[in-house]
Amino acid sequence: MKISPYISTDAQAQTNKNNISANANKTSAQSFLEFMEKSPEKMLFESFLKKNNLTEEAFNQLPLQQKQELLKEFEEEMKREVGLIG
Repeated sequence: MKISPYISTDAQAQTNKNNISANANKTSAQSFLEFMEKSPEKMLFESFLKKNNLTEEAFNQLPLQQKQELLKEFEEEMKREVGLIG
């Protein structure tokens, strides 16, 4: 009795799907843990950068004066958020 060559291919395809799914779950879990480990300040700053169309990497490459201006803007925005300034 001959075994179809497709059986091993199908089994391999299912194994690959399972491995991809397991890797996706690990990635999702890792992403969630990384998110939960961020401080509230870090999350707020990332949100501020996103609103200004910047990534953290792009922010870090800005000239010092631009960074200082953005940090001052961030500080003022946070003060408005908590009601320290109108």
